[in-house]
Amino acid sequence: MARGLYQNLGGDYPAENANRADSRFWNRGRWDNFIQPLLLAEGVALDERHGVTDGKAPHHVFIEIGCNAGLFLQAATSYGFGRVIGLEKSGHAVKHGRRYRDEHNLEYELRNGTFGLDVSLDDFPVCDVLLLSTVHYYFSIQEWTRMLDILHTRARYVIFVSRHMLLDHNRPQSGMRDLCDYFPNDRWRKVATVTDVPKVNDPKARHDLFSVMFQSRVLKREPINRFMVGDEDQMNVGLSELVVLAVINDEDINITETKYYKELLRRKAGRWSPPAIVDFVGHKVAMMRDVKERGLMEPLLAHPSDHWRSRHLVDGGHRLMILHALGHTTVLVREVGP
Repeated sequence: MARGLYQNLGGDYPAENANRADSRFWNRGRWDNFIQPLLLAEGVALDERHGVTDGKAPHHVFIEIGCNAGLFLQAATSYGFGRVIGLEKSGHAVKHGRRYRDEHNLEYELRNGTFGLDVSLDDFPVCDVLLLSTVHYYFSIQEWTRMLDILHTRARYVIFVSRHMLLDHNRPQSGMRDLCDYFPNDRWRKVATVTDVPKVNDPKARHDLFSVMFQSRVLKREPINRFMVGDEDQMNVGLSELVVLAVINDEDINITETKYYKELLRRKAGRWSPPAIVDFVGHKVAMMRDVKERGLMEPLLAHPSDHWRSRHLVDGGHRLMILHALGHTTVLVREVGP
């Protein structure tokens, strides 16, 4: 038995509580009864308007804090999320979880660290779904407050699995009403809940367990073509060439031979020196490789608009073109300004 491994992976991965394996309140049963119904209720990662095909969302991001051995990461991958990341402080659970993942050829990232101590939200890409399953009330109130200050700009949906408990004043409270108070209507919309999972004949029912999902009012996933200039634009063509060379083919690049450099040299003639343009293009190449490796670390910024066809982008034009060249059809955008 591995200390700290409470998820039942099966086989030679003995968890601390074997009687939880077939419960509706633990392990895969928790995903099936408390988490997946919330995702399905909103059609998260299954909406064709958001660039999803065949029930898969290759660029949608799912993050779980307190993932233990990664059982829900596996479920999120099967559900259709393209990038799945989990954080767990137990080294034992992470060790076994990674071994299980690798033995079964699964694709998700399992990180070892303590949220609020050596890991923060800024260490993750902006995401479509952030899951906190029976974990948030272990945070200190300072960690919790810091997370809440920026969470609406970092996650499109947040799912909590929790239960009402009497907790110290220096810990986040855990009940449904408490969570709703933490997520005010000016930043969040409560979109779905699960409160009535049957307990009869369950081998390890958990009293008063519930789940709730909130949706950010400012972070949205939108089609890239609402922002993109036409493919005939030479800057766009040049940037696409850079993505192919630097990211897809992973080649060493002679910057001065690229279309992007040559177009900048033409447009900035008399204003930028050739070395300055080389530095600028080199920075864009580094940005491309970073986006491929780590994902979108900050959302694009745009003014609110009721027009469904076009949007004015405030910040993030180069990242938008990079994502487009990498094959993304949608992007996470934060609304700012009036």
